[in-house]
Amino acid sequence: MTDTSINGRLGLSGGNIQFSDSPGSVRDEFTSWLFDDINALPAINYDGLGLMANTDGFGNPIYPNFFDESELDNMLPMLSPGSTAGQSTSWSATSTTSIAFSEEKRHAVLSFMETRFIEDDTSDGGDRLKEELYEGNRDHDDHPLSLASMHSYIRSFWVHFNDQFPILHKPTFHPDETNVQLLLAIMIIGASHIDNTGSAGAKAFAYFSARHLRWQVFRHPDSRPPAKLWVFQTLLLLEVFEKAKSSRGLHERSNVHSPTTITLMRRGTALVNDQLEEPNHYKSTSPEQWWRRWVQAEATRRAAFVAFILDAYFSVMFGHSSVMSVHEIHLPLPCDDALWSATSAAEVARVEASLHANGVKVPTFTEAMKRIMTGRKVTINNFGRTILMAGMLSVIWHMQQRDLQMNVLGMSRGQAGGLPNNWKEPLGKSIDFWKKDIDDSLAHMQLASLPWQHHKHKSLEAETRQASSILCHLAHMFLHVDFRDCQMIAGASNIAGKPITDSARNAVKGRFRDWAWSASGRTAVFHALQCLREVFLNSSHDSGARYRAANDHQLVRPWAFYIAGLIIFSWGYTTDGLLRPFPSHLLRSPRASTILPQDWEVTDQVRNAAYQDAQLYLSTIGSVTSPQELDRIKAGRNNVVGLLRMLEFAFQDSRWELLQEASVRLQGAVLLLER
Repeated sequence: MTDTSINGRLGLSGGNIQFSDSPGSVRDEFTSWLFDDINALPAINYDGLGLMANTDGFGNPIYPNFFDESELDNMLPMLSPGSTAGQSTSWSATSTTSIAFSEEKRHAVLSFMETRFIEDDTSDGGDRLKEELYEGNRDHDDHPLSLASMHSYIRSFWVHFNDQFPILHKPTFHPDETNVQLLLAIMIIGASHIDNTGSAGAKAFAYFSARHLRWQVFRHPDSRPPAKLWVFQTLLLLEVFEKAKSSRGLHERSNVHSPTTITLMRRGTALVNDQLEEPNHYKSTSPEQWWRRWVQAEATRRAAFVAFILDAYFSVMFGHSSVMSVHEIHLPLPCDDALWSATSAAEVARVEASLHANGVKVPTFTEAMKRIMTGRKVTINNFGRTILMAGMLSVIWHMQQRDLQMNVLGMSRGQAGGLPNNWKEPLGKSIDFWKKDIDDSLAHMQLASLPWQHHKHKSLEAETRQASSILCHLAHMFLHVDFRDCQMIAGASNIAGKPITDSARNAVKGRFRDWAWSASGRTAVFHALQCLREVFLNSSHDSGARYRAANDHQLVRPWAFYIAGLIIFSWGYTTDGLLRPFPSHLLRSPRASTILPQDWEVTDQVRNAAYQDAQLYLSTIGSVTSPQELDRIKAGRNNVVGLLRMLEFAFQDSRWELLQEASVRLQGAVLLLER
């Protein structure tokens, strides 16, 4: 290695994981094999949105090489550091604290909804939902279609969602100038993040709008290849809502149509093609025109990366088929946050000059993946780190599929292009290094902050640290167990619309008897325990501070908790069987005569008892500091009724139908322990 390597001990969530990153380590061998295999694939020309064959990034006409001072001076002489000529003009930034949304734009949105959102199918109550949404005085501030409500949806989008997936440029965002369909998608996401208290109208607005918006986007001429940027942004925001915020029906619909978004990207975009046809365009534009095109080009790349992230996340979370892979991404990672948040062309130039002076250069996705998978630091922002985690999840998914294909065909690894036998080990270490790199970066930021910034940095640090930790644990769990198998163990009658046969369930039970005692099983259970400990162990004392999925704005976290609960149940149920004596007081009062879930009580007494039982489990069995320590636990592994009920309570009032289904599945798991 020519760069800094991390050697020795890596501490993670109470456990110590030993690995050495010498140049000849298995991690380097696996990474070389992986990317050599990628390079050996036929060249694919994905001209267009985000999937371009050109890996040059900053050195092409779309993204000028601003790290070359002479080229910067030649291309944009008015943007040299110290120049005052780049003041904002008609495309100037809006205030980030006051986003103007006019009554005229509201009427345009309402007119679009009234004329385009027609309920043809009344079998699922869509007509009733429309009546409920439109009834009453729409000009009253409390109405879900009022100006105040729509403004709150937009504000909620920027506060709760944009930092996770920053594909829209906040400094230049004008609601009045935004495409109506994209604006509706923004409001759908924002409405879905408003707290449940008094938000029935927001829920109705989001669900009703999402039912119809996808078809309207497909009907628009801009969605024909090469599609426009706003089309991709709208479809990606819709996918987030449909798959992770709405109903089972919209979730399944999105699973069918999300590959269409990827296909449109692969077919290219007029935005990029126009620029490719005008290599000298930047030399004749004003600073404001250049800045506008720079923002569009960067937003284009970010849309491509968000599509990749969602593809990886949802294939892991729900078992959907992945449609993208790491070899398709030939792009530089997103630009520095200071550039993306700059409020004028002149500020962009000043930030570029500062980055250049400090030797900061954004790596390509492939370069960054190679570095993170061989234990070398990558200087990128949080969004870039999220992209790298998506890259590792994508690699895991495709490696698992390759293993499955070989097993079905009866092939050995030697017959499959030299596939390493121990590919999980280097990937696991890369996941750990990814987390350590984030922790080191947060510690550095805290040390470098000024005294008056400490409180702000601590709040940001805590949220970033926990979100990255959950992703890390999820990746390890995914590496070592098939989540769908855990659902079968918990009694699921169907998965992804497919009924589970007795033979399939029995086959899974047979595999799990081996898995529960294996190194993979111990690792998956260890990370499931750590995942839940970090949030639930310290928050259960105060009922007001207990975790509620309805108030969680992180995309992955609620489902990660559900998966962790299923893994722990599957392990305990497989190793220890039925729970005797069964703690009936965690379900109902002694006077209840049946064991059916509808007779279970959700009184404060039952809730508190369940939380105390869950805390006891997490503070005893969950206190292990390594997967190996789980071998020393000989009993009590199935004492998870309180844990499962705690998760059930956390999911109960979520507006996401899949989490409501998860609550029911957890109840079914409890019944299995009792019967």
